[in-house]
Order: sequence, then structure tokens, then C-alpha cells
Amino acid sequence: MLTNTKSNDKINSNLSRSIGCISVYGPKSLLILVVLCFLQVSWTQESSWKNQHIFYPNIKTTGHQYSLYIKLRDKGPHLNHQVETLSWQNAPLYPEYLSQIVKCGGKIRSQLKWQNAVGILASAPALPCLASKTFILEKIGYLDKLTIHKEHLKKTNTLAPLQLTEIRKLTGLSRLDYEPKKAGEGVKIALIDDGFNLNTTYLSHLSTKVYDHYDFVKNEKSFLNETNSHGNNVLSILSGMNKQVIGIVPYAQLLLYRSEDEAGEDPYEEDLVASAIERAVDSGAQIINISLGYRYDFDQDPDHPFSYFDGAHSPASIAAGIAAERGVLVVVAMGNEGLKTEPTLSSPADAKDILAVGAMSNLTKPCIFTSSGPSADGRPKPEISAPGCPVATGSGQEISLGSGTSYSAPLITGLAALLFQNFPHVRAPEVRKALMSTAYGGFDAPNRVGAGMVQIDRAFLSLSKKPRRVSSSPPIFFNSYLGLDTLDIYKLDGSLYQRTRRTQGVFFTKPNYK
Repeated sequence: MLTNTKSNDKINSNLSRSIGCISVYGPKSLLILVVLCFLQVSWTQESSWKNQHIFYPNIKTTGHQYSLYIKLRDKGPHLNHQVETLSWQNAPLYPEYLSQIVKCGGKIRSQLKWQNAVGILASAPALPCLASKTFILEKIGYLDKLTIHKEHLKKTNTLAPLQLTEIRKLTGLSRLDYEPKKAGEGVKIALIDDGFNLNTTYLSHLSTKVYDHYDFVKNEKSFLNETNSHGNNVLSILSGMNKQVIGIVPYAQLLLYRSEDEAGEDPYEEDLVASAIERAVDSGAQIINISLGYRYDFDQDPDHPFSYFDGAHSPASIAAGIAAERGVLVVVAMGNEGLKTEPTLSSPADAKDILAVGAMSNLTKPCIFTSSGPSADGRPKPEISAPGCPVATGSGQEISLGSGTSYSAPLITGLAALLFQNFPHVRAPEVRKALMSTAYGGFDAPNRVGAGMVQIDRAFLSLSKKPRRVSSSPPIFFNSYLGLDTLDIYKLDGSLYQRTRRTQGVFFTKPNYK
């Protein structure tokens, strides 16, 4: 568990006899962490709770609801403790445990089958009952407020096309014969954010391309009506399309999930992100984009210490790591806290085997705000970078220029989707490796920019060296000085569609795709 020496200094010595403790987080209007200790409990209860980390805030015991993240002991007597197997992770939570939580007065708001955990809402009178349950692990994970990385927007209708051109140059997209009309077709991408609104000039074309959507805040299906949302900013960079902004993959299949309530900040939102990740994987997502972060600016609780960010503490980070293990490419914004001194990454950017994305202004210079690594267990962070100061993005009904790693992440997601589309045989680890191994500029500041600025043309080439099959109507065609003597493109039935020979180092033939 997380250690917090400042909070420990506040523990009253009179509580030294307490042997059963539970950590809870107080109401949205006043995020209070409560420790409720019970003096008369059995030795069994002591064994279950004795290692629980203790915080000692002001206690409020009536009239409030508290958010808890609870790890369960097992999945019932019918399953062995095979946490490492997919079948165990996919098994539902044990209904009897859920029933007992409800009988105690807890309201279940999320069920995380991979982590064998629940996020619940409970009032103070329910806490003694919960503390008596032996099916709850000795350590209860806790959550703090989720904070969306703050980006700065400036309305513009004239600079966006120029900025798009610059992004394509920086990322190598201009060195491909890129055609947006079919870009992303057949690739499933999940976005987890604060809501979306497709009733805009730049997103209206997506109404038939949403494969799945869910509001984890309200626990309902319908939510695609959020105005001026951070989610719209991110989605427009990925898949927007009008005269002033064209996303990288406007024809991708989308899974849109809301996990953040902009009306206020509540500590349970992190396990909603984990729930959304599970649903995205179950729904067939090939890529998941998360432009959210958890670390700083909590209302009353202290910031998470650096030791927290090892990929094994945050529910969102754990879920992101499991998704990567299951063959999904997870792309996460690194954060915008680069002006602070210590490594400033947030979760779930600390997750393992993902692409945490930093922001750069050119091929060699990171944006001043981009958060830094490494992770607490020494892994380099971020893994890669993309343009982030500024980026053309949709905002309300307007087109704006914005800066932030939240806007860098969907650029990586979109470019990765082009690789999945054109090389359907490759898996997420290969795409991740291709992007990282061909990036440019990371040698000067690896803990600010990772491998460096993404170079999609080089990544395309690295995968072109392997036998492959691509869509019969691919949206892009390789056109770079780097490369092979010939470049073959095959139809899905295995027949040769196009063979292009190199002349003076350049693939010069552009197929007439229909």
C-alpha cells in the first residue's frame, strides 16, 4: 500500500489500541479520507486488517457517502486462486460476496473482474459491517480525485490547416501517400474520457461509426450529448473531419466511454476507467486511448508520492497493463506537470507495456509542460512522443489550437491505427515496437520524450519488411527514401495487388485505389 508520512504524523496516539481499520474517502464536495477503527474485534478480523495503511483526517460519521475500492479475497469456493490465468480473470465476481456488500449498505458502482475488486458507495453506518467481512483482502486499495490534464485552447479558423500540415511533416505522415477517405476503416478504437457530442460539424460523420458506447458515471447507455467536452477535443484529433480539421483516422470504428463527471470530482472515477478498459477489451478494441491522469491537485488529500507509480497500485494502471497483456495497444497521455521537479508521470501512464505519450514542439524539443519519467520501478517513461504544442482540435462548434499531452496521445493512436489497418497480421506488441524503434530525437531527453518524435513512415517501412496482407483498399501507400527494392501489397485473398519498384531510393508509383 501507499505510505504517507505526513498523514501518519497526524495519527492520534490514543488509537494505538485499534486493531480493525478501514480507509474510506469522503463526499464529493469535501473529499475526506476517513479511518474508522473498531476496538473490539476478533483475532480473525485483526489478521485481515492489521496491515491496512492508516490515514487520520477529520471524521464525519453521519449524513455522508463514501467511495471505496475493495479488493476481494477470491472468486468463491468453486474457483482456485489462479490469478494469472485468463479464465480466472474473465470469471465474474462471486455473487455471494456482492450480496453481502449490498446487505451491509454498500451500493456497487463498478465490478472489476480482472482485479477481483469492486468500487462501492457506502454511508458511515455501513463501515463496521464491511470491516467484519473476511472475504475482503487485508489491503483495500484506495482512490483519490481524478484530474483531467488541463489543456489550453485558443479559437482559430485560419491557422488549423497550417498546423495540420506541420503535424504531418513532423510525424512523417506527409511522406506517405495518405488518403483520409478510408483511413482507419476496419480498426476498432476505444476512447475513455469525459463525454462526447457528435452533433458538431467535425464529428457528425461518426454517427454510423460508433460500435459501442457507455456512460460509466450514470451507468447507462446514452450519453453522446456532452457539450464543450475534453472528449470531443481528443476525438476530433483522432477522427474529426471538416474543412479545417481532419483527424488521422476519420473512418475508424469507435467505442466511446465516459468515465469522468465534469460536474465535480469524485474519488471513484479511477475504477470507472478500469471498468471502461475491461469493456473495451471485451468489445474487441484494438487500441485504447486514455487522455486522463491521476496524481496531483486533490482537494484535501495529499498528492500521490512517486513510489505509487509502478504500474501495480492504481486500478486504472493495473487494468491498462492487463489489456496490454491481452494484445491491445493502450495509449495514455503522459501528463502536463513537467515544470515540477521530480518525475511527474501520472497513472495510468505508469502502466506496463503501453505507450505513454509525451508532447514535443519539434523533432528535438519537448513541450515545456510534458510530464517526466521514469516510473517508480525504473522503467523509461514516456515511451514515445508526438506534437503537442499546439494541435488543431475541435472545441464546441469551433476549431481551436490546443496544447497538452492529451492531444498528443490521439495522434499516436491514429497513426497506430493506420499500421493496424495496413498490416492486419501484426499484433499490438509489434506495432508498439515499430513505433518506438523508428522514432526520432529521444537520445537527448529520454525521460521527457521517450524514444522521441513518432515517424510513421519509418514504422511503416519496418513492418513492410515482413510478409503481410493488407486491405484491398488501403488508405495510404508508402513513399519514402528509406526502404526496399520492391514493396508488395496483397489483397485479403492472398493475391498480389500492387508491386512497386524503387527508383533512386524512392517508391514512386502510386496505385489508383478505388
